[in-house]
Amino acid sequence: MTGVFSMREVRETDHALLRRNWAVIAGITCAALAVLALQAFLHQHYSAVDEYDDGVYFGASVELLHGLLPYRDFAFIQPPMITVWMFPFAALSTLTGAAIAMEAGRFFVDLVTLTNVVLVGALVRRRPTFQVVIATAAMAFAQGSIRASQTILLEPFVVLACLIAFLFLMEGEGVTSSSRRLWWCGMFFGIAGATKVWAVFPLVAALIVLAPVGLRAQRKVVAGAGLGFVACSLPFLIGAPISFFKQVVVTQAIRNTGGFTPLARVADLTQIPGLSSSIERHSGLGAPLLALVLFFGFCALLICWTDRHRSAWSALERLSAWGALLAGVGLLISPTYYYHYSGFMAPFVALVLSSVAGRVREPLRMALTRTTLSARSPLLPTLLGWIATATAIALVLGTLITVVVDLPVAPQVSDAVSDAIPGHGCVLYANPTLALLDNRFTSDVSGCPDVIDWLGQERVLDDGLATAPSDSHDTHLQVMVSRWIDSSDAVVLESSDLGLDSANERYLRSHFAQEVDIPRGLRIFVRVSGERHKNADAQS
Repeated sequence: MTGVFSMREVRETDHALLRRNWAVIAGITCAALAVLALQAFLHQHYSAVDEYDDGVYFGASVELLHGLLPYRDFAFIQPPMITVWMFPFAALSTLTGAAIAMEAGRFFVDLVTLTNVVLVGALVRRRPTFQVVIATAAMAFAQGSIRASQTILLEPFVVLACLIAFLFLMEGEGVTSSSRRLWWCGMFFGIAGATKVWAVFPLVAALIVLAPVGLRAQRKVVAGAGLGFVACSLPFLIGAPISFFKQVVVTQAIRNTGGFTPLARVADLTQIPGLSSSIERHSGLGAPLLALVLFFGFCALLICWTDRHRSAWSALERLSAWGALLAGVGLLISPTYYYHYSGFMAPFVALVLSSVAGRVREPLRMALTRTTLSARSPLLPTLLGWIATATAIALVLGTLITVVVDLPVAPQVSDAVSDAIPGHGCVLYANPTLALLDNRFTSDVSGCPDVIDWLGQERVLDDGLATAPSDSHDTHLQVMVSRWIDSSDAVVLESSDLGLDSANERYLRSHFAQEVDIPRGLRIFVRVSGERHKNADAQS
């Protein structure tokens, strides 16, 4: 009877722990929802133009709806899965127009980010509540998570697929023995890879963790990943296999450098809000803060390393550690790095922090217990731990809200563009987001240019270089741009340097009138007459 009651008490304790942990996960997810809502509505961000890539992704999905395939019919230098993620909203555009459908897609990204917070919590749900708080809060309030959710970007989706793969792989803190779950784990890694090639880093981490289990388990995951990637990419591979490889692999591999400096990358990967911007703007303050963060991180890892003999690292701990290491090194050596890249790193940092907090807590508690004050109050170490955790979360959340509030006002320029361009003829946009929010992305007029990704097409034709001086000497690129302009009744450019050579610039000035008083530095050209001139006129 004693054994029966003990087992019952253990089950009741486990159920109580799970209920408490799920309540914590729900509460932190609601707090993340509030931050995301602030980001979306503060400057009417959801309806504004503040990115280029989101227009490419959503525009490619709209074109897919109309029967045009990426890689075959237009340049697209990312894997194709984002067009599938956005396909329901592209279908919605036939009823509501592209602008409202794109806004709905942006809100959907916020829901994906909230789901990722819940999934991180689900991975650690059986750990002590203290560690669950650390993991979910670190994921929810990571700067990368929030900034990558400001519009339609790839990071939330690749993180979603990877976390689902992790859930299939893990049973508690250990690796599953189910063949079916291993296959599903691989399938979701394949979906993640068809969203962004960075998914190879957590896949390799999973294979390392599976090494003690055996080669057979690794093969199932690899086979599942291959099957998932092919299933998501097969129509696009059949449609244009050579272009698929060149645009997704070659162009990405040889693209020129850009974005954050190496020091700012390290700061951004810590997920601490505002630290990377402090490095860029106030290096005298940001660099010491980063050094302090790295010092404490090193000390915590050293404690964990010396503590490994007391309790072996679980498979989930090793998975998150390898994932963080591989993803971090990959992002640090990447030729490009932009503000939303660290969103991919957020779940690994969150899981590692949860493990580190659990392992550091016990040595610190024992050290505090030896003090006279703690001897009089045995609960003091636990109380101090919770106070420190709550203080850290409050500081991070407060800083994150400040960062969101201080974001530049997203420009609302679609109305100004609409007013400047009469009628509904062919309009060539250098930024596809403008075309989508202006509801001019598609046209009923025959012969209009299908331009989804101006800069992507330029990268494909110019060996990965972005708006480089060599553009003006690239004959293929200039002929293509000339054909675009010649087929258009209006042209909307964002800057004076978009790869146009002197002949195309001269053609614009000769046959188009430039509008004045246009916001955000846009250059809008409207054809002087309705007649479309041939390319020969530009060369005369």
